[in-house]
Amino acid sequence: MPPDVEICWLHDDNRNLIEKADIELFDNPIKPEELDRFLASPTHHMGMAVADGVLIGFISAVEHFHPDKAPELFLSELSVLPNHRRRGIAKALVEALLDFGARRGGVHVWVLTETDNEAAAATYSSVRDVIRQERPAMFGWDLEPSF
Repeated sequence: MPPDVEICWLHDDNRNLIEKADIELFDNPIKPEELDRFLASPTHHMGMAVADGVLIGFISAVEHFHPDKAPELFLSELSVLPNHRRRGIAKALVEALLDFGARRGGVHVWVLTETDNEAAAATYSSVRDVIRQERPAMFGWDLEPSF
């Protein structure tokens, strides 16, 4: 990772990095109320790659708990601005998440990606001690909010 890039964790004091982030970094524009909700959750985490005071990449994860298992983290999203890719930033963000999860007592981090997403596969495969499962199945449901 370039020496001018710092990895830090999102909290109220640096939320402005998200609020003024390049739209290309996220799937959609930032919604202030969802950012508030994210920050208020003790189980949602975001590591941020910052260069010269500008957010250039992030990784987000959610802690999972269950009565019969140790905590684990689901890696929800990983994104790096196109002009900063292929410099080791995505890998450094994943490594930072692994360290963060271990410090919080987690025993496993997992992520799903499409089988044809070569960039994601290359990034995740390059990280220490990876366990790759070739044929997972994912199911999902779209919901209509009823509140």
